[in-house]
This record gives sequence, C-alpha cells and structure tokens, in this order.
Amino acid sequence: EQDDCVIYVYERFQDGASALAHLHAFKGRFGKRFGQIVCRKTFVVFGVPSEELRMLLNEFGATYSTRINGFSRFNESDIPAAANSAP
Repeated sequence: EQDDCVIYVYERFQDGASALAHLHAFKGRFGKRFGQIVCRKTFVVFGVPSEELRMLLNEFGATYSTRINGFSRFNESDIPAAANSAP
C-alpha cells in the first residue's frame, strides 16, 4: 500500500439502468483484479439511485449525496427525465 498513490474515478450515467449495466459488466470483467490493486477509501454517489442500484452500490460502502432542495445548475429541460425524478 502506497499512501502517496491516489486515484479519483468520476463516472456519470444517463440513468440508473445505465449505471446498473456498467457496474454488472465491470464487476464481471474487472472486479476481482481491480479489487486486488485498489484500496477504496471512499465511494460517494450523487443523485437518487433506485433501490436496486442502491443495493449494489452499498456493496462498495457507498455514501449518498442528493441535491439541496432540488437545486441544479442545469435547466430542468437539460436533465433527462429519469435523472430528474425524486423519491
């Protein structure tokens, strides 16, 4: 373990279904090797994932950060409908 070697991974998805598809594919193809070389310190999810996606993300120790009172720097018309729905 090298404390001076840090990477940040930023991923953005069109919707929850796209995130689920990516996670399942990545886990199947690279999960074991990636887990052997990376020591995950934090895993932050921005947005409101579905219950199915949340269950999968919880396996990675995810924490969740949602919009503040619905604030977005985008116009509502710029946000895909699936990403704009709140619980």
